[in-house]
Amino acid sequence: MIVFTREKPNGAREFWSVDSLGKTLKKLEAAPDWYVAAKSSPSFTNIESDESTSTLPALSPAATPVPAYKSPDGSVELVLRLDPKDEDDQINGPGHGKHYLLRDLKTGTETEFGKVPGFYGASGLLHDNQDEDQHFLFEGPLRLAFCDLHLNSTDGDTVFALDLTGQRFVRLSPNWAAPIPLPGEAAFLTFTENRYVPIPGSKKTANCSYMEHWDEKLNKIRYAREKSAALCYGASIYRPELTPSTITMRRSSN
Repeated sequence: MIVFTREKPNGAREFWSVDSLGKTLKKLEAAPDWYVAAKSSPSFTNIESDESTSTLPALSPAATPVPAYKSPDGSVELVLRLDPKDEDDQINGPGHGKHYLLRDLKTGTETEFGKVPGFYGASGLLHDNQDEDQHFLFEGPLRLAFCDLHLNSTDGDTVFALDLTGQRFVRLSPNWAAPIPLPGEAAFLTFTENRYVPIPGSKKTANCSYMEHWDEKLNKIRYAREKSAALCYGASIYRPELTPSTITMRRSSN
């Protein structure tokens, strides 16, 4: 069961539930106790903590080491190398990161990101917001890393999942999407954002948000109607046979 909050005019809030297939929508009289008590679950982000950025020594570009990240099982390494002669690598935008490497540590094979199906661009790797050293999501057959990319001033940033099993990039949203792991499941959620979505019956647009569920093959279920100006402020999933039993996401960080 998924529980979410809907904010009404004058700050009033309603609580609704839906099943894991996005069906059986039901308004609740009050939020369940487990929903109220739950804290936000770990998610992937590109935001660095103040401590990590303030303690870094100043290095010249020539002395800066090339960032490299090994997967938890030691099978692959992602090397974020740039080509100083490639104009696309000079700014965060489409085409950036095409020279990054996907290195198979078992066979020694190296593949440039630009040659991976679905590549559009990659800037940095997202990390767990509670563990900045964690850059991968491995859960059973699900083996992923997440890359961010700046699109433009109108569309903002977007996120791609790098499927390390199928060697492909899958864009998670036209704009931003924050991946939320589901421990014990070969799946994850995203808190997905869309900018300038037309509001039905008007000439106005809105910045919208909603949840999506992604399985190990990166098939998704969207918990909002298509072509609707959806708004989501947070939600919780109750999983009685899994640990943790509650997965909670909120727009804020608390």
